Amino acid sequence: MRHLSAYVLVIASFMGLSSVAVACMWDYDTIRMERTRFPGTLELITGKFLRHSPEFYQWRIANRLKRLETDPTNVAWMDDLAVAYDKIGQHDKAIATAITTEKRKPGRYETAANLGTFYFHAGKLEEGLPHIDRALKINPDAHFGREKYQKLLVEYVIERRKGGPLKLPLANVKIPGERRDEETDSPLVHAFDSFLMRKSSRIYLPSEEVAEAIKGVTGMMKFGKHDSPVLLEVLGTLLPKIVGPKTDAKLLAARAFLKAS
Repeated sequence: MRHLSAYVLVIASFMGLSSVAVACMWDYDTIRMERTRFPGTLELITGKFLRHSPEFYQWRIANRLKRLETDPTNVAWMDDLAVAYDKIGQHDKAIATAITTEKRKPGRYETAANLGTFYFHAGKLEEGLPHIDRALKINPDAHFGREKYQKLLVEYVIERRKGGPLKLPLANVKIPGERRDEETDSPLVHAFDSFLMRKSSRIYLPSEEVAEAIKGVTGMMKFGKHDSPVLLEVLGTLLPKIVGPKTDAKLLAARAFLKAS
């Protein structure tokens, strides 16, 4: 209940709600306009996009293992096998497969990116970072810069974890009227956008950079785990940060927070 209550408070803060009044009205046209500004985002939040089933990845594992019997050095099939293991939650097998691939053909971008991601999904965040660093050195622009924000997001999670178990939401929710040691106009304290500002030594994030961060996070959702509460929370904090007359996305942010909860 703590997690759900905190996310609901976040939603209320972003949408400008109080206990007695609603500041904005939302209808079908509102969400339709937001979807045109951020195409595909609602589908990612709700999970309504084309993707393979767990049964498909079980089939792919069997298929690639059989193929590798005839050509054990085929790194493309090794990539397929490793990703399939990761998709069904067998992260240790995914890591072991990727390590074997690295030994057979060292220095590949694909192997470095996969290894970093597999370690992250296994909860071994610190172990995954060096591999993402390697992937960024090999190809910094691959996957529309997804690795850059993947690395930043993992560093943010490590910071918020504070050496203990991960507690959600990652950001601290500022309850209206509550006295806090830290004064800020934002309803969230220690959110991902403030982490990005500290990393770049800036007092605000340009809309262009926020858009790139959103692109990176939605890429992680599409090709990784679309229902990750961490990714959904971060997406919810970023969507309202793009400032402009035709870029408002509070309703999409609220959907992301509700899904995260």
